[in-house]
Amino acid sequence: MVGVTFFGNFDLASLAIWLFWGFFAVLIYYLQTENMREGFPFENEDGTAASNQSVFPLPKPKTFNLPMGRG
Repeated sequence: MVGVTFFGNFDLASLAIWLFWGFFAVLIYYLQTENMREGFPFENEDGTAASNQSVFPLPKPKTFNLPMGRG
């Protein structure tokens, strides 16, 4: 086992930075979709669709199931 490298030519620092960027991209996606859940104008006051639609899909409605049938 002496002289044998476990990872060979693989750089662990490169893996760490790629994992960070992947996590950061998923975090941005999650925060943006949660931001659109409330207060994001998808229609104007007259009922027509707003011109500033997002590139992210609309999130599913969030429901909270309370205990003992209270929700």
